[in-house]
Amino acid sequence: MENRTTGIVISVKKHWYFKVSAKPFRKHALDGATFPHTVTVKYCVNGKEYVKKKWLRACIPCPSVNETLTVIYDEEMPEKIRLDITPELDTAQLHKAVSVLSVLSSLSVIALSLLQLFEVWTRAIDLCVPLMGVMMLCQAHLHWNKSRKVAYFSIGTAVFIFACAIAVLFLK
Repeated sequence: MENRTTGIVISVKKHWYFKVSAKPFRKHALDGATFPHTVTVKYCVNGKEYVKKKWLRACIPCPSVNETLTVIYDEEMPEKIRLDITPELDTAQLHKAVSVLSVLSSLSVIALSLLQLFEVWTRAIDLCVPLMGVMMLCQAHLHWNKSRKVAYFSIGTAVFIFACAIAVLFLK
């Protein structure tokens, strides 16, 4: 069974001789080059300290010395580990931004619908349709972790709305 503990990076070694080119064409020798690393981590399991070296591929962001990492180890063999070094994304900020975009799109659709309804601007409905597509994409993002069915349905609806908006644009 897997358990987690915290570990401290005690050394980092960059392997300069294993250059991985990230670009198909380069302007100079190290243009777009990334390198794999060997990270030495010290961690403690049941009062016993372990020091383990782990190889990190070139595409993985390398932690710095004295950085705290999450170490995932096997309960029966604590010397066998994996490192959890994925950066924590600030999903709360992204969720707020998408929610604000959804609300602004909804308010814009309401305002444009009122302009069309009272014949202030007769072409206002042409802008409502793409905004409804944006709202559906926002809903897909907001429901992605809760219900994939709803998210996929929202994406499909948004694609259909955008296709209708493009068709209306070219037919007029």
